[in-house]
Amino acid sequence: MSGRGEAGSTVNVFDPAGNLIGTGTVGSDGTFTVDLGSQQNNGQGLTVTITDPAGNTSTGGTVTAPDTTAPTAARRSRNATGTEQAKGGNGEG
Repeated sequence: MSGRGEAGSTVNVFDPAGNLIGTGTVGSDGTFTVDLGSQQNNGQGLTVTITDPAGNTSTGGTVTAPDTTAPTAARRSRNATGTEQAKGGNGEG
């Protein structure tokens, strides 16, 4: 995850359960990159706080992770009358 903040500030990223999943420091150019350790790709909301060098912590901002999880495979079935139906693996279609 990357972004901008006040130079020297600490950036903390939390998962939806409130667990710290990444931390970093804002560089002298005002940018930061935080390694989240594990990939966040299910559309979950992550909370980001920034604490400046004086110890003031921002209100948590929410970032939504991309949803890159593919749906389950489609399957075919026959209903009671013998008509074939296609359904998405997650009940769509």
